[in-house]
Amino acid sequence: MIKQFICMVVLALSPSLASAGVIVQNLSVARNTTDFDVPVVFALFDNLSSGRLLESVIVELFARSSGNIAVENKSTTRSANITATLSTSITLLLQDGLTSLSAAPNATRTDKLESFDGVTDYNGLSGVQFLNIATNDYEVMTFTIPSFLNLFTGNGQGFFTFEALATSNVIGGGNLATEINTFASADVRITYNYVEVPEKGTIILLLMGVMAAVTRKTIYR
Repeated sequence: MIKQFICMVVLALSPSLASAGVIVQNLSVARNTTDFDVPVVFALFDNLSSGRLLESVIVELFARSSGNIAVENKSTTRSANITATLSTSITLLLQDGLTSLSAAPNATRTDKLESFDGVTDYNGLSGVQFLNIATNDYEVMTFTIPSFLNLFTGNGQGFFTFEALATSNVIGGGNLATEINTFASADVRITYNYVEVPEKGTIILLLMGVMAAVTRKTIYR
């Protein structure tokens, strides 16, 4: 009976022994001309000295693509209905080299260009410039499996590999002069959700206190 009572008390107090917590890291990749890859360094979750247990990790990728596209119709006999797409393939690769978040921000512009006016200036009736195009994409992944949580756990720093490859293009005619400038940037947010794990000594003291209270109650019954 006493054992059952002790177990019931410990179970009732268990929620108060562990407290939830959140750590958020906001990282950024500066705007640069594609194609490029850079490391994104982040702080690992230290559960060795802090007595904390990592329950889940959320990785968010806010990917951005921007740039300019200029098109000149070089056909001297026909107009051209052109479609210009500014796009980037952005990948955030985890430390295992296998797991990744992939985003594809893209924006499309269209126009009808008349036959070539004799000057390749991306202007006039036969040319167009799409300037300061900007677009974005968002991807998120949540990790709860221990093998993945281990990628974020330890002392010091970890890193992602951020890769941005331009996929911009222009279609709509067989005689086009094009000039494309594609840039990429991003923000990365890492959220650690954890619980504080009580030290073994705290649990032992709690049990001793419960047992003493039960024993005292039994003696004076």
